Amino acid sequence: GGSGNFFLHVTNDGGEHWESPFTEPADSCYTQNVPEDGQRWRSTGLEMTSVRWLKFNPYNSSYGFASVADIRMLRSDDSGETWEISGGTKSGLVGINTLYDYSFAGPHTIFAVGGNFHDWPHEWYKNILRGAGGVFISVNSGATWRRVGSEASINCNDDFLDVDCSLKDDMVRQMLSIEFDNSTSTLYVGSQSGGISRLRGLEPIISNGTFEELDELKWEWINSGLGSNLNRIIPEVKIRNGRLYCLLTGDASTFSNNQDVGIYEWDEINSTWIHKRTAVVHPPNVGSNYDLWAYPTGFEIENNGNMWLIDMETNGNYLASGIWKCTDGEIWNRVQQFTFPYHIMVVRNRIYVSGAKSWGEGGLLHSDDGGSTWIKNENIPLLENANSAVIDPRDPTK
Repeated sequence: GGSGNFFLHVTNDGGEHWESPFTEPADSCYTQNVPEDGQRWRSTGLEMTSVRWLKFNPYNSSYGFASVADIRMLRSDDSGETWEISGGTKSGLVGINTLYDYSFAGPHTIFAVGGNFHDWPHEWYKNILRGAGGVFISVNSGATWRRVGSEASINCNDDFLDVDCSLKDDMVRQMLSIEFDNSTSTLYVGSQSGGISRLRGLEPIISNGTFEELDELKWEWINSGLGSNLNRIIPEVKIRNGRLYCLLTGDASTFSNNQDVGIYEWDEINSTWIHKRTAVVHPPNVGSNYDLWAYPTGFEIENNGNMWLIDMETNGNYLASGIWKCTDGEIWNRVQQFTFPYHIMVVRNRIYVSGAKSWGEGGLLHSDDGGSTWIKNENIPLLENANSAVIDPRDPTK
C-alpha cells in the first residue's frame, strides 16, 4: 500500500506494524529512528510520483523547489541535499494538485503557479483545460502560501473556456508558467486555457505592504497578437536578454492552431506579441503529411539571440518532433530528432535537452557545438526519462 504522500509502506506482521523502507530521516537528531513531524527525509531509491520542474532560488540557492504531481511541491533548504513535503493544505495551497512553476523576487519571496490537474504534458493532461488553481506568493521560502491578486481580471473574456465573467473568477484556473520581472515589479503567468496575464505594481506592496493589499491588485490578460484562438496554452514564459518571451503550444486535443504555435516576443510599446516564426523547414526524412510543431513543450534563447524550441510527438506526427534552432528570428530548422522532449536549457555554450526515452531519440542529451552533434548521458541508473534538469547550486560544473 501507499500513503497519500506516496511513501510505500510494508508490513511483516499482518498489518500490526508498518514501515517505510524507501525513505529515511535526514536530520541528525531523532529518537529511536522515528522522525518527528516536520523533519527532513531522504529517499533510498523509490518515489511513486513525477516531478515536472526543479528550480533553485538565485537569490538564496540553499532553497530549491520541485513541482510534484499529487503532493504539490517539495522544498529543500540545503541546496538539494534533502527534501521535505511543504505544500500541504495547511500551507495555503488549498485545491492544488501540482505547483507547476516558480519565480523568485528575493531571498525568501517566491511566486508559484499550479492547478488541480497533474502530469502536464502527458496524455490528455496536455489538452486545453480550465480546471482550478492560480498564482501564489510565499515570503518565507515556501513554508506558507497565499493567492496573489484578485480572482478576477480587469478584462475578463466570456469566450474563454468555461468562463462567466459575472462570477469574477477567471483567474481561478490551471496555470503552467510564471516569470517575475524585478526591473518593473511585474508578474507574468501563462495558463492552460486563457493565454497570458500580468500583475503590475507589486514592489511597494512586497516591500512594505500587506497581503490584503495584494488581494486588491487586478490581473490583466495580455493576449493581443498571440494567435487567433481564444483558448491558449502557455507552457513557458521567460525574460531573456531584457525581453519578455512566451511559448504558445498546440490547442490539444483539436490541434487547430498550428500556424500560430511558437515563440512570441512582447512589444511593450504597441502592447502586442510578435511571432518569431516565418517558416519551419520540413525535415527531409519526415513525411510531408505530418504536421510540424503539433505540441511544443519548451524554449530557450541564448545571449547571442539564437532561439531553441522543443516539441513532442503527438497527433500522429510520427518522428516529426525534436530540437529546433533559429538564428534570425524567422526560419527554423530541426537539428535533432527527439520524440518526447520536455525541457531545454542553455548553460554557457552547452545546450541541455531532457525528456522520455522512447522510440526514436530521447533521454538526456547535450550539445557543445550549437546543435551540430549531440551526446547522450547513459550513466544515470534507473533514470531513462527526465522531465527537467538543473545545475547543481553547490557546483556549477555539475
